[in-house]
Amino acid sequence: MADSGFKIKLTGQGLNLERDVTEALANKVVLLVLGGGQNSEDDIDEKSDSTEEMSRPSQLTSKKGKSPSLREFIDAHQVKRIPDWIAAIGCYLHEHRQIAEFKRNTLEEAFSEAHEPVPGNLSRDIGNAAKYGWIASKPGDKRSYYVTASGITATRNNFVEAPKGKAGNRRRKKAGKKGKSAAK
Repeated sequence: MADSGFKIKLTGQGLNLERDVTEALANKVVLLVLGGGQNSEDDIDEKSDSTEEMSRPSQLTSKKGKSPSLREFIDAHQVKRIPDWIAAIGCYLHEHRQIAEFKRNTLEEAFSEAHEPVPGNLSRDIGNAAKYGWIASKPGDKRSYYVTASGITATRNNFVEAPKGKAGNRRRKKAGKKGKSAAK
């Protein structure tokens, strides 16, 4: 196999395997590993595209057995906050359009498709969705993302266990007049 820039190394209990792999296979391994080890070795099908959790489509279908629209999917999963939207869009793309990765412009198009305004600070919201562990940057391409197993689980559970409050560091409040005079 030609050098693809991706190498898998697995060691342990008498096993020492090192192999060059394609980018597609490297992405599948990352999805499997970041899935939190929810599947046992017996549950993993070597021919599957990802973990069992990610390959199982949601039970949501529209009338006549067709895939739901993005808007129907969003409404059915009780999406409220922008990071929830981002995870749900990633889940929808993965399950109903077989698109494993997406970029910022894909998210902007998805908001428009759902007849929602594009968030004013989408970069921050993408960062928050990543902090929650619902999406991750594609290895080797920081501008491409994929929905994680945690993101799919959160979407399927209608974000009932979603983190509360703002993600990330909060700024400290500046000392008022009392704080300044007390320091003198």
